[in-house]
Amino acid sequence: MRKRRLIWAVLLFVPLHAVAGSLSPARDWRACPVSISASSGVTSLNPLMQGKDASWQPDLTRSEWMAFQLPEGKTFLLTFTCSPGKTLIYAVLERRQEGMWRQERVLLPKGRLSKFRLDRTQSEWWRVRFTFRAKDEPTQYEVSDIALHGLDMPGRKDYWIVIGASIQAQSVRQKTFQDMVTQRYPGYDPVIFNLAVGGWRSDHLRKALPSFLKDHPDASYVGIHIGGNNVTPNRPYPGGADDLRADLVAILEMIRDSGKIPILSRLSYRAYKNVPPEENGSGPYVTAIYDPLIREYCPDFFVDAYGYFKTHQDELMPDGIHVNPKGQESWDRLWAEEAGRVIYR
Repeated sequence: MRKRRLIWAVLLFVPLHAVAGSLSPARDWRACPVSISASSGVTSLNPLMQGKDASWQPDLTRSEWMAFQLPEGKTFLLTFTCSPGKTLIYAVLERRQEGMWRQERVLLPKGRLSKFRLDRTQSEWWRVRFTFRAKDEPTQYEVSDIALHGLDMPGRKDYWIVIGASIQAQSVRQKTFQDMVTQRYPGYDPVIFNLAVGGWRSDHLRKALPSFLKDHPDASYVGIHIGGNNVTPNRPYPGGADDLRADLVAILEMIRDSGKIPILSRLSYRAYKNVPPEENGSGPYVTAIYDPLIREYCPDFFVDAYGYFKTHQDELMPDGIHVNPKGQESWDRLWAEEAGRVIYR
């Protein structure tokens, strides 16, 4: 009996960062190109040679591209954010191979981080071009958050994805999140991809998640905030509770089985108008569904979006659900602080 008490005493006084050490990513995973080139403004890309972020302002009077010669035999993550105003823009990755340029094209989400995974380079040139549909020719655009990271290093990568619906879609941004993490936890260097889609319910996310996980094989952490669009038409609790719980379990298990760390947030407070919010809002769903699943699948984390927005209702939009610019920044802070204090310490 005395031995058992001693074991529990030791466990109770183990610092949190010691318990969570296996959750932490490796530091210093930046990579540098061998050489860089561009159709214009090449000097603005020079920070990449020092392992830093770069921004690039294309000259719209010419066909624009930026190119990188990379070290041989490695795999890299090239990230960037394109801010094209109201235009629809594509990025085309071209790889010089056997005397030909081979292509891969992605549709860029407005203002969110995008990426190309550059597999097993052979000291060759990779070129990225930006193209438009004819009716969407831009007046200007900027490419920011340009960074290069190495994916061959051992340990977890400081690589996040966030999944959910409109509240996440409007909120999480690379620069804001990265600045919050680096200021609080010097030496770490996260990338975060916002994959949220407005209007989605939990069943939409459950269906799309396998493709998200396949597209981000190197991600370590998956922030999840989904279910508000289930609750809104089905309140009061227990309306739709069984389906919501089943979807969340499937989502959490898919993430865990893929080798990634799921971080389920409590559903944010929803101040519905003209109805009692506690009885008809998200509160009962949080205590009956989310909290037990958090304890079971991600017990190290407690991202309390319900408690935060209940006490900061000034950060909600007039509909009482979505968030204003201050609330959008707070969502980055919730992930960076409430999840980050476990991951980075």
